[in-house]
Amino acid sequence: MTRWFDRLNLAPQERRLVLAAIVVIALLLNYWIVWPFFQDWPKVNRELEELNRMKGRYTAETSKTNEYNTLLASLRSKGAQVAPEDAPTRLQVAILTNANATGVQVNRLIPITQPARLGANSQTNQFFEEYQVTADVVAGERELVDFLYQMGSGDSMVRVRDVNNLKLDPSQTKLTCSLTLVASFPRRTPPASAPPRKPLQGSVVQPKASPTVSTNKTKK
Repeated sequence: MTRWFDRLNLAPQERRLVLAAIVVIALLLNYWIVWPFFQDWPKVNRELEELNRMKGRYTAETSKTNEYNTLLASLRSKGAQVAPEDAPTRLQVAILTNANATGVQVNRLIPITQPARLGANSQTNQFFEEYQVTADVVAGERELVDFLYQMGSGDSMVRVRDVNNLKLDPSQTKLTCSLTLVASFPRRTPPASAPPRKPLQGSVVQPKASPTVSTNKTKK
């Protein structure tokens, strides 16, 4: 640095001015280029913390792979016990059986078979079908609660989707409502069709040429 000043032949006062100018320029560059990004540091820290939390959740879920596989095998074994064509009938029988056991009067059953939904995105599940039954019932408050509890506590995996038109009946002593009960059962996989047979390519037999008989004529 001193040699550079010596080459410029600057006086001591001029050297001080040059150093001050360099310091001012460095401060201005930091103020314009570096310091504006200091306010982003808390944001970067928050993003890093969120990524670490997400990583922790993913790690925790991936560590449960064996548990999920065991649960999936258990659900598949339970679902395989009921044939798909028998599941709608079993659901209606379960509704009527539990209704009689809890003192609930079922006036009407409206069955609907439709593909099962994965969630709020309304994508169709290709492995399960939903069997939905709308039941118009009349019951007391306690009987209705017992009926709903019995429907959800069995091994049929029945759930109540909607409760509509809940009101008192004309006698003002019981409740009347329309229940939408849903059960999912495995979709039967169609058997794989056999691949079409390829036609046999027979070898074409070329006819053999008949031997040529040469006759020698004798001259007399």
